[in-house]
Amino acid sequence: MKCVNCGAHIKDGSVYCPMCGREAQVVNGYTSLEDDLLHSLLREGVENEAGQPSSYKMRRAKEEQLRKQKRKQQLPVLVTCGILFVCILIGVGIKTYVDYKNDNSYEYQMEMAANEVIDHNYELALNYYARALAIRPTDITCRMEMVEIDMLRSDYDAAIVLLQEVIQLEENHYKAYELLIDIYKERKQYDQIRNLAKFTKEPKILALFEGYLIDVPVLYPEDGKHKTAVTITMISVADEPIYYTLDGSDPRENGILYVKGIPLKQTGEYIVRAVCKNIESGAYSEEVKKKYSLSIEPPDAPRTTPAGGSVFSELTYVTLYAEEDCSIYYTWDGSTPTVESEKYSIPVAIPEGEHILSAIAVNEQTGLTSAVMQERFTYVITME
Repeated sequence: MKCVNCGAHIKDGSVYCPMCGREAQVVNGYTSLEDDLLHSLLREGVENEAGQPSSYKMRRAKEEQLRKQKRKQQLPVLVTCGILFVCILIGVGIKTYVDYKNDNSYEYQMEMAANEVIDHNYELALNYYARALAIRPTDITCRMEMVEIDMLRSDYDAAIVLLQEVIQLEENHYKAYELLIDIYKERKQYDQIRNLAKFTKEPKILALFEGYLIDVPVLYPEDGKHKTAVTITMISVADEPIYYTLDGSDPRENGILYVKGIPLKQTGEYIVRAVCKNIESGAYSEEVKKKYSLSIEPPDAPRTTPAGGSVFSELTYVTLYAEEDCSIYYTWDGSTPTVESEKYSIPVAIPEGEHILSAIAVNEQTGLTSAVMQERFTYVITME
């Protein structure tokens, strides 16, 4: 840098000229060429036409003229930079607007999702479908598209949730019912299929449930407490096979095929569970569950007519009585009868002489035996 007064060289950072002591005047952005030009102009203006030294105003005018020239040179650059900046702002604004419009466009989200499905990018497709649902929360088409992806990915839990939402939005959506039935069938969740049928009365849709709406078996007698043996009878209204258990376990897993009446002979508690099964679909009906509490006592001892203790002078027959379902066994020699003894069927004649009739009653269902009944009978034949 040179001094504008005397032209001496001034080191960078100096405030005053080392030769004339004048304050250094620095113009930012000047090149060395411009600095020489300024110095030349100032030297030329030292004297005016009259040969007199120029005034301070003349020097300032020269400086101002140089600054104007500098600004004229910089103006195109500034204009270009300004235009470029405005273009950038416009571009950012346009992109922001387009992004906002796309983010809030159902059609755009659905189109992008479809493209991702074609490329098998299912996760990205589901993201786009989720955005579409955020825009149209009650949309069914979007949900069904998502279901197709979930089925391809075997994500049945997610598919079930979406299909249930579809049915809530459209009560008689045939495809939603069809797909739900297929999923429940695959999982053997027949109870879910029966519950699903409660949401529609449309005949065409109800036809999908054929083979799954199975009548429950009917059980006799009523459950509760019983003091005698019980024979359980089971009936299928549609003549379908019945499977049952007596220990409270699930009849769909280890049930016994019902063939005929099931006798309960022993004292204790029985939890009977039974279901009907559709052979074609493999589905089970709802379950019937009954609890039987048996407190079985031995039968009462037999009774006789006439009663013992009398003396008979003519041939007399003794009739024996016992409870229902009981057989009677008897002896005339006073010994204790067993099931190997004489079985009573018709009134028996009192033998001649004095004899002790012993009898027991045996319940044919429970096998329980009564106490021994003993009566003394005397038959004496008189001589005329």
